[in-house]
Amino acid sequence: MGQPLGQHFLGDSEVIREFVDLLGDLKGKKVLEIGAGTGMLTTALCRKKPKWLTALEKDESLIPKLQERLADAKAKNVQVVNADVLDYHFGGFDWIVGNIPFYLSSDILFKTIGAESNGSGAFFLQKEFADRLVATPGSAQWGRLSVNAQNHADIQLAMDVSRYSFTPPPEVDVAVVILRRKPPKAIDERLVELLFSHKNQKVKKAFEHSWVQLGLSKKEAKEKGASLPFAQRRVRELDLDEWVKLSAAVGNG
Repeated sequence: MGQPLGQHFLGDSEVIREFVDLLGDLKGKKVLEIGAGTGMLTTALCRKKPKWLTALEKDESLIPKLQERLADAKAKNVQVVNADVLDYHFGGFDWIVGNIPFYLSSDILFKTIGAESNGSGAFFLQKEFADRLVATPGSAQWGRLSVNAQNHADIQLAMDVSRYSFTPPPEVDVAVVILRRKPPKAIDERLVELLFSHKNQKVKKAFEHSWVQLGLSKKEAKEKGASLPFAQRRVRELDLDEWVKLSAAVGNG
């Protein structure tokens, strides 16, 4: 995808302005920017006067340009860190934002809404991935990603972005997504993964077809599946509350 590290540099000043406006007042906030690149978004974030901004960039060759841009902008309370986002701790930040490599979208998203984080997120994502995040039960996009992400965060599809706002332009459409963490419900994520492997089947059949992974005999899985709540519903139709009830029923033996 474009550059060796999946980089598509954001250079549209109007898109940058709209993006930082979505974050609201950043005064007193600690912000982590992922994939700071050459610093155009970084300097815009600095103008919002956060309490502290950490600009994270893995590509060492971009660090001098990033630091130069920040110096020219007389940016304050900003730290440039040359590190891999997957190794970096997300704790302590109010906002985690960025124009991130699309191939790391899932990893970064679940770090943002996971146990080590206490911040909200705002990211440029592949539009198809964003549509899956905000999908509704029964739709073609509703799946394991939708269930697990929506169980941990309130998610808003905030704006569509032209691919030509980036250099080089990606080969896909782009959207901005806002995520605000919330306490998760008791959903068995492994069960979600197993049953969504048969998402068009009824729950009882999908459960039966997962007998090996569930550690059951085929007969046990067939009997258990038939007794489950929503046994006659298709897997792709279940909403979060129904996954909670299904998870409880399976967990109770």
